[in-house]
Amino acid sequence: MSRTGFGLPNGLFFDVLGVGGRAAFDQHRPAEYLFDDAQPQARAFLDQVAGVAEPLPACATFADALRTMEIIQAVVASSREDGAAVLVPPAA
Repeated sequence: MSRTGFGLPNGLFFDVLGVGGRAAFDQHRPAEYLFDDAQPQARAFLDQVAGVAEPLPACATFADALRTMEIIQAVVASSREDGAAVLVPPAA
């Protein structure tokens, strides 16, 4: 603990994680609560690692991530060329 340090001194934060989602509360923002039920990808990953008999659908693959990066690269290139069309290579 430091009296000269900055940040959130003596803060109180609750983060409750469950199978169906997450809830959070921060003392520094007492009128706000965070509810998040959009975490199925994390659960799917854990199911795969644990070898659960009936896991959630598989997470994205490396090929999916590569395709996403190719599309983002094309968007950036188009932006740099004032909106010119950019060829995106076909998915492998």
